[in-house]
Amino acid sequence: MRGTAVLRRQNIGHMFKVFWLSKGRRRIPETGAAQLLAARGIQVVDPNEIISPPYPKPTKFDLPPHIPNYLGVPRDWTADKTRTEDDTEHADPCLIFTNHFRPVMGIPQTQLLTNTVLRHSLPATVLDMATPTTLEEDERMKQAIMNAHLLDTTQRKLPKIQKIGRNERRKYGIPLSRSNKTLTYQLLLLLDQLCGGSTIDRTLVEDTITRVVLTHPEGLVQFQHRAAFIISSPSPLPRMAALEEVAGTAQEDMPDLYPVSPLVSVLPPRLRYNAQEQYGVPVKQLYPHTIVIHNNSSWDKIVEEQFMGMSLLFAFSHAAAYAKFMGKSDKDLLNDPVVLQIIHCNRQQYHLGVFQLNTLSLTNTDVRNLFWMEPQWRYLFSSCSFQAAAPTLEGYNSEIISLLKGLHMQGMTREEERLQVVEEEKQDMGRGI
Repeated sequence: MRGTAVLRRQNIGHMFKVFWLSKGRRRIPETGAAQLLAARGIQVVDPNEIISPPYPKPTKFDLPPHIPNYLGVPRDWTADKTRTEDDTEHADPCLIFTNHFRPVMGIPQTQLLTNTVLRHSLPATVLDMATPTTLEEDERMKQAIMNAHLLDTTQRKLPKIQKIGRNERRKYGIPLSRSNKTLTYQLLLLLDQLCGGSTIDRTLVEDTITRVVLTHPEGLVQFQHRAAFIISSPSPLPRMAALEEVAGTAQEDMPDLYPVSPLVSVLPPRLRYNAQEQYGVPVKQLYPHTIVIHNNSSWDKIVEEQFMGMSLLFAFSHAAAYAKFMGKSDKDLLNDPVVLQIIHCNRQQYHLGVFQLNTLSLTNTDVRNLFWMEPQWRYLFSSCSFQAAAPTLEGYNSEIISLLKGLHMQGMTREEERLQVVEEEKQDMGRGI
């Protein structure tokens, strides 16, 4: 048997980097050219005085005594591709918060933005009504999940998956926006059937835009958010916190993000924007009950802390827009606070909360808003896919359905009382009283 040389694989990229580092560190030998030039009257200059080093050392600086005004440099709206025909030019720049905003500092950042104090649990009234689900309810919910994510006949080109070094083929399937909408339809239908006829007078509005402008210490800010569904009720939700608890929010500590501003990660201010305020359901006879937000960005990998912070921001913007719609101003303290519920979902992740708007002021330290929320998001299911050509659902979590029942049953007592009064008035009219 003849022996042969061992052939080893070589990484060209690694070899080039090593060669670059080794050759880049070579010392220049002394040739005597500097002395020869100096003898002939030619000045020799040190290259370090002209050329900056390849890796400059970071300079140390002291923190400013206050956070600078980020609204000082207005945005060049001529290069903005998100502007619409309704945008008009204004003298005061404004920061726009949309559904694409991501709070990089998580919940503490949105707390400072909305002047809100947190409660890391849902209210007791919600938890008391969150009864366990039955076997029939779980089977109906499982079938709704598979219908939305697997058995829908809609096939569209899905967003392209970007992977370094690989060119993935475009896939066809059910868009995430359609899956979320279909599942929410089935979920609300199931909740209405479980609550009986007490929710018959509630109104469901789909795909709404809410826009509200408030005054921040650093300038104007606008919250412009799109909701997948808004559930409205003819009677308002009762306050979740008593007057003593609301007054006690002044002594509670707020997070400190110094030197980071709460306005970090938002787009630069605009001079051209739509300043017209609007609420998604412009009917004064209806009160907000539940806001459903869908995060349909399949390419955006959002973390849990940011996801929960966005829930607070969505709830505040809709409550503030409704208060402005009812004639309240930025400096008003609400004797009758606006209470609404938020359902924020991202395919299988769900985050639930209840918000109580006590003031529209973003700087009031005497009274703050309150937000009851789940301490973490919950997974409705772990995976929903075809396995061996059969639709399979794994990791179904029935606790979310129980909590959603508790949220959906809020305010039913007032609605039942109102329906009873209406029925008595009809009977009296029939008897000619």
